[in-house]
Amino acid sequence: MSNFSMVKVNGLLEDWAKREVGLQNFTVEHILSALSLPDDDYEAVFLFLRNKVGNELELKKMLLCPDGHKNQVVDLDTNVSEIYTDCMFCEEEDYDPFWVFVFSFSDNYQQDARKHASTDEKKKVVEYLSLVNIGAVNGL
Repeated sequence: MSNFSMVKVNGLLEDWAKREVGLQNFTVEHILSALSLPDDDYEAVFLFLRNKVGNELELKKMLLCPDGHKNQVVDLDTNVSEIYTDCMFCEEEDYDPFWVFVFSFSDNYQQDARKHASTDEKKKVVEYLSLVNIGAVNGL
């Protein structure tokens, strides 16, 4: 049975989405590593993320070369039999394709996360200013 925390995964996703250059094409393994979760939680985390597809996340597949370089990212329904398999980063050519599922943030989710990030930052500044007995500045 999985012991991962949905709250912690949601918090991590929100933190990633708030970044000016939002994290794109992340995998379940990235989440497991970031939260120090065991590999046994892979399926539960994947299903949790999969349930967010369509609103908060997008699910695609990414081609990896044998050296692990990230290459093309395509929609799930893309016919991959004709995908060009020469690596853009190394000398690997015409290799057997290896595809992994990757998630990215929807534009709406990322915009919402960034909007809340700026609101949260303003609240922190106002709280700090009140602690040091300084009133609001510049419309904060």
